[in-house]
Amino acid sequence: MSTTRPRTDPVRLARRHLAMVTAAAFLLVLGLLAALPESLADSLSLPIPCPWRLLTGINCPGCGGTRALACLAARDLAGAMAMNPPLTLATLGAILLGATSIAAPAAADRLLDGLAAAAGTRLARLGLAAVLLAQMVFGPR
Repeated sequence: MSTTRPRTDPVRLARRHLAMVTAAAFLLVLGLLAALPESLADSLSLPIPCPWRLLTGINCPGCGGTRALACLAARDLAGAMAMNPPLTLATLGAILLGATSIAAPAAADRLLDGLAAAAGTRLARLGLAAVLLAQMVFGPR
């Protein structure tokens, strides 16, 4: 009896499709931001203040996210990393994973299987919490 799953496994297929859709969504947002006039992209900010920051005085994990995506759309990786490193890395990772799902489905399946297994570990959850906490404390002001 074989322990490997067939290529048509619905879980793997769903993961692969989710990776492709996520990558497409990020690329669409980056494309829309790149199409904005430069003066509008430079002043891009939310019209209302962040409630988390109003209550606590510290950044939320999403602070600088819109500006980070605008920097990525302008191909300014250093600026994007300065605005919100976790979101910048997640965006680039999602785009890369989506491209891998299209170009090399078998490799994407192995990668997605590994990510799914690692995501449930205590170390992965602690690492994610540490990254988000660092963004809250040291993120853009």
